[in-house]
Amino acid sequence: MTTARRLPAIVLTTVVLGTLAAPAYGQTAEIPTFRTERVYFNCAGNVKLQNVALLNGEIPSWDTSAPGSATQGNGCGMYENNLNQAGLNAEFKGTFTGNLDNLTVEVHNMGVSNDPTDNKMRLIVQLVVDDEPLAETSSADFPTVRSSTGLTEKVTYTFTELNFDDEIGDGQQVHQVYLAVRSSGTETQSAWVWDASEVPAGVTFNPATLEQTQIPVNRGG
Repeated sequence: MTTARRLPAIVLTTVVLGTLAAPAYGQTAEIPTFRTERVYFNCAGNVKLQNVALLNGEIPSWDTSAPGSATQGNGCGMYENNLNQAGLNAEFKGTFTGNLDNLTVEVHNMGVSNDPTDNKMRLIVQLVVDDEPLAETSSADFPTVRSSTGLTEKVTYTFTELNFDDEIGDGQQVHQVYLAVRSSGTETQSAWVWDASEVPAGVTFNPATLEQTQIPVNRGG
């Protein structure tokens, strides 16, 4: 009768411990993930002219509820005048919970150029997260898309590489986000408008697709 050969104890122990330490098949690694959330800007206070709200210290915020139509009384705006434009911003402030890498801003303006081929607008935009200034562009041309009615123009841009990715999974940290935009071209007057389905201005956090206009932040990079 042939006697089965025994593995040395040290080899057997190594095999067993290695098997126990190996991750189960299909186990998900503990890495940061990034959930997508679309929010819409709200009107601050009870005034349609948001310049008044801002002067009273009320900054428009956002939530996930899509706004109703302007025909039902929804919507508001902030008027800009090129003569007193310095320091005058359309400002928005709110929160986002979880890891944050990119965010896309969508804004609508009624200062439409008379030239239908002039599909651009000169802007200055800002981003602050958790009281940390991350971006403030110099004056630059942003591509615009004219609405079907011809009354407004849409501008979209993505801030990239924010690098708030310290939590496993989607994350639970609440980030304070501040955004500002103002025109800086030769328009004599314009008005940022939001909180209506015709002008669904707002933010997409961690969008699946980045916009053509991208503003790298590269925080901590």
